Amino acid sequence: MTLMGLQQQRLADLHLLLYSRPFHPELFQIYAAEQYRGAAYEADVWIIGCSHVVTFSAGGIVLTEITATSAQTHLLGDRRLLQRWRLRGEHTCRQTLENGRLVYLAGFQVETLSEHLYGKLHEELVAEGRRKGLLAQFSQWESNGLPPFAWVSCDLNARDMHITSYHGFPDEHCLVKTQSIIELA
Repeated sequence: MTLMGLQQQRLADLHLLLYSRPFHPELFQIYAAEQYRGAAYEADVWIIGCSHVVTFSAGGIVLTEITATSAQTHLLGDRRLLQRWRLRGEHTCRQTLENGRLVYLAGFQVETLSEHLYGKLHEELVAEGRRKGLLAQFSQWESNGLPPFAWVSCDLNARDMHITSYHGFPDEHCLVKTQSIIELA
C-alpha cells in the first residue's frame, strides 16, 4: 500500500477536500500529530508531508479536512466526499451538515512571492511553528536552501475549533494558507 505523505507534493496539484467520515492513520505517513478535546468535540490533526488532515468528531458527526494532491485523492476515494476545491488564488467555502448541527467555514489563499520575501516569511512562520502548534520540515525536499514545511495551529473554544495552516513550497516561492472554523450549532 502507498502511504500518503511520502512523496514531495507540488503546489500546482493541491486540493482541499472535505469528507463526512474519518480516515485510518495507516493510509498516511504522519510526521506530526496532536489530539484536541473541546467541551463538545474531539479532533485529530496530522501533518502528512506538505499537507494536513483534521478530523473533527462530535456526537456521531464526523468531518475531515484534507489537503492532498490529485494523485493522492485516488487513495481516499469519493465515498462521503462533500467538497473538493483546487488550491488556487483566494477562495472561501461553507458547508453545513446534519441539518445545520455543524457548520464548516474555510478560506484559503495561495501566494507566489519574490525569493527574498518568501525566505523572510519562511523563516518567520517556521519560528512561530516551533512555538505553537504542529510543525514539520522536509529537508529531503530542500530547494533554494530552504526545506518545504507544514505548520498547523488550532484554537479551541467550547463549541468550535479554529484551524490555521501554512504550507511552504520554496522551489516555487509559494505559501498556501488555510483557515477553517468548525462550529457546532
